[in-house]
Amino acid sequence: PVASKTALAFFAFALCASAGYILNDLLDLDEDRRHKTKKNRALASGRVTIGAGFLLAILCLTAGASIARFLPTAFAIALTAYIAISVSYSVFLKRLLVVDVLALAVLYTLRVVAGGFATGIVLSPWLLSFAFFLFLSLAFAKRAADLVQHQQDNQRILPGRGYLTTDLDAVSIAGMCGGFLSALVLTLYINSESVQLLYRRPGLLWGLQPILLYYFSRLWVICRRGKLTEDPT
Repeated sequence: PVASKTALAFFAFALCASAGYILNDLLDLDEDRRHKTKKNRALASGRVTIGAGFLLAILCLTAGASIARFLPTAFAIALTAYIAISVSYSVFLKRLLVVDVLALAVLYTLRVVAGGFATGIVLSPWLLSFAFFLFLSLAFAKRAADLVQHQQDNQRILPGRGYLTTDLDAVSIAGMCGGFLSALVLTLYINSESVQLLYRRPGLLWGLQPILLYYFSRLWVICRRGKLTEDPT
């Protein structure tokens, strides 16, 4: 049944993604301890030991991989690709200018792809392109939020990343463009033949546009005001 496959995929991905986040925090300990807010994270603050962090990451990864065995092979391949890119991101991709943001957008989009593989739901190019640009905007917002905070602290560079605080305008413009591109994809989709086949009243989908545009516009205004945390979601 689709419901049981969805549940299994959810837990498999949640566990493996958690392992990746723990690994990233372990590799970022020095930077996180000097960060204004990240220093309060469990590992950075010392509430959880490094050894316990490694053990938890291994347990999460093992549990997630075990659950994935009960799902289609295509899901396991997508999950493996996610883990590989996630580890690569934690080790070196996050230090490369723009590459880090593209990697994050791909990682987020892979979750959608894996969900399609797990449930047997065919994912259209419309959905994947919409999701990629949406996640690209969020990834840029994540980086922009950090740059705003470091700029306010009169710091020139973003530790452990390939950015200078003077890159804030370029990062913000790229992020806003990503959000508006996702809105453009939605517009093209609403005007496509696919919509006529799938919806009785496709015109109602236009109601999504002002919501989406409001979301991205507000997100970036808040980001530039310095009120967005490093986790834009």
